[in-house]
Amino acid sequence: MPTTNTHPSNSKNPEKELTSNGFELFNNQRFKEAIAAFKFSLTIKEDWKTYQALGWALFNTEQNDEAIDAFHKSLTLNENWSSFQGLGLTLVNNSNPIEAITMLRRSISIKETWESYQALGLALFNTKNYQESIDAFKKSLVLKEDWRTFNGLGWALFKNKNHKESIDSFEKALDILEEWNSYQGLGWALLNTKNSKKAIEAFNKSITLKEDWSSLQGLGWALINSKQNTKAIEAFQASLTLREHWNSFHGLAWAFLNTNKNEKAIDAFSKSLTLKEDWSSFQGLGWAFTNAGRHHKAIEAFEKSISIKSDWNTYFSIALIKIKQNEFKEAVEAHIKSVELNKNESLYLDSFYTEVANQFEDLGKENSARRCWEIYYANQLPYAKINPFLNEKPIYQTIELEDLNEIKSHCHSNGFVFQPSYANNDLYELANWRNMMYLHIPKCGGTSFKIPLLMLYHLLSNSKLKSNDNYINCLVTGNIGSKSQEEALKKSITRNKYKSLDNIFFTSYTENWEELYRHVSQESHKNPRIIATIRNPRERLLSHLKMVAENCQTKDELIEIINKYKNEYDNCIYRYLFTGKAKDQKKYLKGPNYDLIKDIDFVDISDHETISKLKSAFLSASKLPNIVQYSKLNDSKNRLTRIENKIPYKEIEQVYHYCIKHNFVEKDESINYDYLKSTTKKRLNLPYFEKSKTCKVHPLTFIIKSEKEYEIIPTHEFLKCPSISLEKDYT
Repeated sequence: MPTTNTHPSNSKNPEKELTSNGFELFNNQRFKEAIAAFKFSLTIKEDWKTYQALGWALFNTEQNDEAIDAFHKSLTLNENWSSFQGLGLTLVNNSNPIEAITMLRRSISIKETWESYQALGLALFNTKNYQESIDAFKKSLVLKEDWRTFNGLGWALFKNKNHKESIDSFEKALDILEEWNSYQGLGWALLNTKNSKKAIEAFNKSITLKEDWSSLQGLGWALINSKQNTKAIEAFQASLTLREHWNSFHGLAWAFLNTNKNEKAIDAFSKSLTLKEDWSSFQGLGWAFTNAGRHHKAIEAFEKSISIKSDWNTYFSIALIKIKQNEFKEAVEAHIKSVELNKNESLYLDSFYTEVANQFEDLGKENSARRCWEIYYANQLPYAKINPFLNEKPIYQTIELEDLNEIKSHCHSNGFVFQPSYANNDLYELANWRNMMYLHIPKCGGTSFKIPLLMLYHLLSNSKLKSNDNYINCLVTGNIGSKSQEEALKKSITRNKYKSLDNIFFTSYTENWEELYRHVSQESHKNPRIIATIRNPRERLLSHLKMVAENCQTKDELIEIINKYKNEYDNCIYRYLFTGKAKDQKKYLKGPNYDLIKDIDFVDISDHETISKLKSAFLSASKLPNIVQYSKLNDSKNRLTRIENKIPYKEIEQVYHYCIKHNFVEKDESINYDYLKSTTKKRLNLPYFEKSKTCKVHPLTFIIKSEKEYEIIPTHEFLKCPSISLEKDYT
């Protein structure tokens, strides 16, 4: 919070009429001796100037009650601006801001000084009159630029939600004096403008100067926003050792929840709620109980959250639990309330029907599941009209090839991949790349391949078109993971509009993908390219087991899941490529029949160069924006740290060897992957865009750091300073 000025305005020029040496002692900051001298002088003669000087001396030794009495006596003898000012400052320090405001305004009515305006700003701040506080601090700064005034103005602007202006004010305060309170305020302001990286820096500097609970709390939230949950836990715990504040327990709980430490999250949320009953704490508690499989407790927490604030996401969470409990009537009721509260969240709300469909599929109710998928596709049509230029002129950005390669290298060194969308007038060369189906084999890099494209389509389709210029008609759909979903989707793709498509992108997550592919090709009169990324079968299996282990408590539970859903793990690659094609499974003994999959383009997930060129070809042909994506959106290298020792890695390896022993990769390893990849490269015929020293790239760039952190920005902004664009928070 803002701090006060502890020096009176007239301390350098005491009244010359007094013969006492009190003023000389005061000017030398020997306040205790000055107090004794002033008191002795007053026993001889009562004088308003001596009472005023005594008040200031007492003020500087924090003897507030006596200082107030001295200033009052001075004012009784003579109403002067300095005594009103001193009285106002002392009342601020004595937690009496309302009376302080009156005294400071009396002082200003006699003489305007920067100290009085500064103190008035602080008093108004303490009474939550933030706009008036801002005005007072600004008037003080007109008379003199003092770091305390800039600091106070920063806090007042922050409380008034003028976060960008508060950042400027705190920075000006720090230019004059590096002080912990200004760094703390700067940290909170940066956090509220979603600049978590700089907020972390500011909080750390504040903590270096003084270890304050609020700075540590702010640091914790900034670290959570930066996905550094382990460090966030340490920051919140350090804050709580200094002061037990509900928001620190609240933040600690979210950090535990984000790292799947559900029992610790439950404990932290509960402690937060004992200090303050906050709706979002009850909501988080509900999610922690849900993750821990304690659905009854989760429902209780969600209902308490709703009693404080009706939030669509809380109702949606209740609906999902009711689905798992096969209480479909209650699930629908909760879903309806969720929709009523926030109709703009259709992407999440319509996923309710996907959850119901999945539950029906688990119960073997295929017709009911298909009906749910039909409702879903009625609300989330796979057809979209988009403007890939977002209503801007389609003027491509010219860049030197050398500079482009340098930016690609810079992105790579920071863990990102830059996939340009080039301008190309050779329509014949690009025509073959405008339509694509991605065959998503589990744990073969599918998330990194498809998610940026699907999210880009979603952003563009939700943007309002100002005109029909430059728009394109698209068929776009995400993973198709079941027979009932496939049938519902096929039913929705039967209209004439699908015959005038400019662009197709869809993905399949099932073994029956070929039937869907034929239907899309027939209805659209187009033959999309089929792309599949592949990897070593044993690496794929181990990665799959690690992912599933995140939601298991024991090794036996993991084995039970594998045996229950054996088809998802047992020779997964072979099943996706050949099931439904090679009717006579005896052919497997002679090796896979590659003629059955000759139309699929195979790329190894480690071949980043080919994958980038392939996606650039698709983006360029479709006139979609450039993509800058985190290289591994579904990175599993830190997955074991998220499992939190639920299942030790050695036990996961034991399950892996169990699967190997039971021939889970035997058919997968019969496939000659080198042959598939080399054959693909021979026929791929990727367009070559970098034919000269300069090239032109799309005027918009889609930056995606995670599935929750993304934004479309002008390409010239990205090219000007890639580092800033990559470091910026897009949450």
